[in-house]
Amino acid sequence: SGSYYGKDATAVVRSIQKELIEDFENGVKKYNYLKLFEMSLADYATLLHEIMIHRQRYNSFEDMKDEVRAEVSKKIIKQREEAKHNLRTVSYLLETALYNAGRGQEILSTEKYQYLLAYANWLVVLGDNADMCYFTEDEVYVEVSGEYIIDVESQREAGHHFGEELAQRMYDNPGHFERDYSADEQYFEKAKQAFEIDSGVPLETFFTLMYYLETGGKIGSELFYRGNAFCFWKEDIIDDYCSVQNVSKSVAEKALQLLCINATKLKSKNNVEDFYLPIGEKEKRCDRYEVKPVYEYDDMVIYSPAVIHYLRDYWQNSLFEFHMPYEIGMPATKNILIAWKRVYEKKIVFDLEKVFKDNGFNVRPNFELMNLDKKKYPQYLGDYDLFAVDLKTKEIWIIECKFIEKVETFYEMYRQQKRFFKEDKCDEKFQRRINFLNENYKEVIKDLKLPTAEYKIKPYMCVNKVFVSRYKEIAFPILSYQEMVEEIVK
Repeated sequence: SGSYYGKDATAVVRSIQKELIEDFENGVKKYNYLKLFEMSLADYATLLHEIMIHRQRYNSFEDMKDEVRAEVSKKIIKQREEAKHNLRTVSYLLETALYNAGRGQEILSTEKYQYLLAYANWLVVLGDNADMCYFTEDEVYVEVSGEYIIDVESQREAGHHFGEELAQRMYDNPGHFERDYSADEQYFEKAKQAFEIDSGVPLETFFTLMYYLETGGKIGSELFYRGNAFCFWKEDIIDDYCSVQNVSKSVAEKALQLLCINATKLKSKNNVEDFYLPIGEKEKRCDRYEVKPVYEYDDMVIYSPAVIHYLRDYWQNSLFEFHMPYEIGMPATKNILIAWKRVYEKKIVFDLEKVFKDNGFNVRPNFELMNLDKKKYPQYLGDYDLFAVDLKTKEIWIIECKFIEKVETFYEMYRQQKRFFKEDKCDEKFQRRINFLNENYKEVIKDLKLPTAEYKIKPYMCVNKVFVSRYKEIAFPILSYQEMVEEIVK
């Protein structure tokens, strides 16, 4: 019992979690795992559908009063976020059932299924808490009672709104940015080639197989269809797909194998197994149901069309956002996406430069003070990504542009936060440039041959998505690209 912080808290939670997981898995093993898999897969598919529908609903209300729309939006966000959490819970139960595949005989009633879901939810929340504590001692800590009751306590002040306010910003700013269609076409072709090198399967074949499965496969020859799950003979699927798409059998088999879950590796990350499902580290788990949703049972395959549809969208969207559903075994594709992302890291600067120019600013991209006078200005400052002067309002806008990868779990988010704010110290480097300009802007304005006056310094960090600092207080706004554009033009 007691209060625990940081990695000590993680160790305590993991030790308790280990006993709970053993108890949970012993309970799961009592039941016929195929029945449990079927029930959880039905819920999994339903929740995926809810999540996609709620996202569409959010953007579908137009002719409403502002206060009504705000209330409706708030409810939709709440419903969608609950569905996303419930999906993780069902996924945990589903993966546990597959990992512990046995021949349990006890009848699985609805009541017992709900009990297992509640237990899975507890383990998911514990895993999230362990991840949060591992990366920070400032935001949360763990309180354990003598009865092994675990409470996670927040150390944030009441003014820090990382809940509804942040969710609203994220839903209103989904992370879109101006596309370079020529670069997209060029790098997508490279990504297709790299994917085939990594997997031995053409990317188009991979996508067409998913489309074939999500539209029902060889409808009419299914062994059963219930709860949004199909079961086919594997050979029937391969033969029919080959005839429809004119694909060789060996390539079709490889493509299907990319979708088939290896249940023995569900607890592995980077090919190293642990005692728990590492649900927080998606990129390092190539065997998780979300990305390999076809289950092989003897000579049969079982899958949900709704889940395959989601996965096809997931792959397509991920590639154009410069990341993958997983990275293990995909080095060539990963390298192409890194190079593709660099194009947009540069582009975001020049897109904002155009916005500033269109709004009457005197603007300089990638501006280094030392180029004005090497003796007067220090080299260590680096460059201002954008240095824009509004001569009418006597304001100097300095913009630091960053392009940040998408993250999907607490673990990935906190790891990104630690790298950005504690290891790379991106905010502190920018703050040095802000401080120097506050003290020396009159000299800079004079050297730029602009009208001398009292100017106000307006610093911003602009990123490609909604992003906040959880580790420290930041003295300047961090805005998404869309928010930055709105700030300039208003």
